[in-house]
Amino acid sequence: YGRRPIFLITFPIYAACFQVGCALSKNTASIVIFCLLGGLFAAAPLMNSGYELNLSIHFFLTNYTQ
Repeated sequence: YGRRPIFLITFPIYAACFQVGCALSKNTASIVIFCLLGGLFAAAPLMNSGYELNLSIHFFLTNYTQ
């Protein structure tokens, strides 16, 4: 399983809840709160996706280029 549950849990929460919350906010305080929570939930998939890409490239280079 590894990092897959992190992607499957945090990214839909970020995309569905907090981005819609920012778009439909009526005042500045709610925009700040939704942006803060959206940033917290978006940080995990963004950081893990770079690492996954690095692992994929490393795997390809070590196994298929000889």
